[in-house]
Amino acid sequence: SVQSKDNQQINNQLLIEYDKFCNRTTDSYSPYIIIKKSIEGKEVYTRARGKIDLDQREKHLTGIEMTGGRGKWYPVFMIFDVDTQNIKMSKGAIVDRLKEDLNLKDYQYEIIGSLSHKDKGNFHVYIRPEIDGQTRTLRNNLRILKPVSDKLNIELYPQSWRKVCDPFSPYQPLLDKESLEPLQHDFKKMIEIFNNIEPVNLSGLIQQQEFKFKIKPAQGIYYPKHQEINELIKHGLQGPGTRHITILNMASYYSVSENVLPTSAGRLIWKWIKNKHNGQSKDIQSGKLSDIQLKYEIEKAVDWAYTYYMRNDVRPNPVHNIGYGIAQKHIDFIAEVFPGDLVNQKRLFKLLCYYNPRSHWPYVFIHRDKWIEFVNRDRYKDFQRALIGKGILSQPDRFYRPGSQAMRYKIHGIKQDKGYIVYDHRNMNDFNDLMAIQPVEYLKSKLKLNRQNI
Repeated sequence: SVQSKDNQQINNQLLIEYDKFCNRTTDSYSPYIIIKKSIEGKEVYTRARGKIDLDQREKHLTGIEMTGGRGKWYPVFMIFDVDTQNIKMSKGAIVDRLKEDLNLKDYQYEIIGSLSHKDKGNFHVYIRPEIDGQTRTLRNNLRILKPVSDKLNIELYPQSWRKVCDPFSPYQPLLDKESLEPLQHDFKKMIEIFNNIEPVNLSGLIQQQEFKFKIKPAQGIYYPKHQEINELIKHGLQGPGTRHITILNMASYYSVSENVLPTSAGRLIWKWIKNKHNGQSKDIQSGKLSDIQLKYEIEKAVDWAYTYYMRNDVRPNPVHNIGYGIAQKHIDFIAEVFPGDLVNQKRLFKLLCYYNPRSHWPYVFIHRDKWIEFVNRDRYKDFQRALIGKGILSQPDRFYRPGSQAMRYKIHGIKQDKGYIVYDHRNMNDFNDLMAIQPVEYLKSKLKLNRQNI
């Protein structure tokens, strides 16, 4: 029984990993779709409400009931849905055209079969788009990539209004990139393969150049706390006069923590407050506030929250956590490289936060703008020379391609570690925030800092 219990824990862990993978691209909140295969092999679609739980994920992976959802506000992947019945060229030619139009390398895309792959040969091409090293909104991705898909007469997902099937069911095998024949991989291996897809820079595809307004970020970004919001979701409004701030906090939570579309956030908040205002809002209780007025109030709060985080360049937790992260042993490494030097410790901290999630590659491309972000425009060269002099940093070569490929670097003396330091479900990427949760004695002993530094 102990053995079976351990196996169940392992299975649950794999399901949690798969659930996190899906939640980076599609929304697990209602309405979502359930897809079943009929006896004739056709797909039967039904709408479902609630939230996709681990049991439903397991049904998807075993082929009993497949699930699908609408796009996230910041989707990690975009999907080209190739329906062979709607195109006049061969399947291989479609992939070649996508590679040519998007300037794709072999490590920047993967192909899996769609649910109808066995009968019709349809498939999905997954890419991981970025602009200037950042994951962008669904609206931005659709605006830039839609001309590419329209030209080839294929559909582009995810969308905010139509749902797309989640990957890795038994009907959706990983396909060889040359022959488009199925490969034998389980879903755990496929998650690993897809997580290692390198981003595609869409900067060269932007049809109209956007103005880069220099908006100074607000000091002290507000992040809603998971525990507080979960208490609200479970128990409802906690007291009189709290409706406005609670709606705003929940809008912030759905933006940063859940990464759902603004329309989905508004719908979830509306449903929650109608069922759980607990009589604490006298305007709702008395009927003074109409449904139209309440929906408008929620819409304004959602619009403010999503705009606030976009203006301050804050990505939702699932997107942020795959782009930044630092482990405890890296703090020790920073202390060894720059003992007592608080300024350079902060600089190396920012560099490692960016480097660590990408360290599974032999080297990491780091653009000059990133170095300026880590240090500043006048000092970043000195910082590079200091790291090279200590044997920490090396450049395999000095080759770069303006506008498409930055210089590549390798940091020596550390190993990849995904045991990231997390505060309220968000990987730490700010040195001051990290130091605020560390004991003073640790700062003095490990980082060799004195009281003036602290």
